[in-house]
Amino acid sequence: MYVAVDIGGSKTTVATFSQPDPAKKLSSATYATPKKYAAALDQLQPAITAIVKDQPLTQIGISLALKLSSSGIPVLKANLPDYLGHDFKTDLAAHFSVPIFIKNDAVCAATAEMTYGLGRDKTSLLHLIIGTGLGGAYLRRDEAGFYDVPLEPEWTIIHPGGMSHTHYQIKGLTAAYVSSLQLEAQLNQPLSTVPDDHRIWDQVTHYLTMAIYNLIVFLAPEVVSCSGGLIENRPFLIDRVSQSLTQYQELVTPPPLALSQVKDNPCLVGAFLLGPKTARQS
Repeated sequence: MYVAVDIGGSKTTVATFSQPDPAKKLSSATYATPKKYAAALDQLQPAITAIVKDQPLTQIGISLALKLSSSGIPVLKANLPDYLGHDFKTDLAAHFSVPIFIKNDAVCAATAEMTYGLGRDKTSLLHLIIGTGLGGAYLRRDEAGFYDVPLEPEWTIIHPGGMSHTHYQIKGLTAAYVSSLQLEAQLNQPLSTVPDDHRIWDQVTHYLTMAIYNLIVFLAPEVVSCSGGLIENRPFLIDRVSQSLTQYQELVTPPPLALSQVKDNPCLVGAFLLGPKTARQS
């Protein structure tokens, strides 16, 4: 049995899979992501134990919505600042004597998308997670497998002198204009109560277009896939941004932009794919 964990900025999902088919998810449980690392660890360990029950455990794969060091330790506070510097792999190894793998959530989602989704017949893909924050990853396929490049587009400067971010006083960060955390702070209301015709979506379209344009200029992906709570709940943004990107086609031909085809949580499926089942880990 394989356990996959997706620790997002808002919620955490723990699931079991039977190898080699991730479509055959056996069971899952979801709960609100604790803001404190100690609480997250205290909740995750029994959640894994409960879902595995008495079945033999082969490995644990973790998708984490934070920038990670090469050894899997969060190095940027982002939307879960208390997790900074903590080592999930080492701490969980005290309870589970199986291989534990951890990757940035966007890398996990991109791996799932290259394997089962929009990128399954492509050599390169850019995946964006548009939700609590704005994460991203670029994947390229070669004869050895996948080569991944984790990206942090939310920390790019897109409007010098503009709005500040909740966790940083640097002005003009992309996340300040397109992430659900920052939009709710800006509007002082939950996004679930904001209608589709609100002017805030014009702001999101404008800045997402610029962010994606800057990424495709440098990376030249064959396709751009998107997941995350914000974009999945407002899918009309895909068409708006796609149309907006055409204004730059004299310089760069925009690649297709679409919602993820991995419908059952691409981050979770990507976490399942970590380890020996993938051809190569960067």
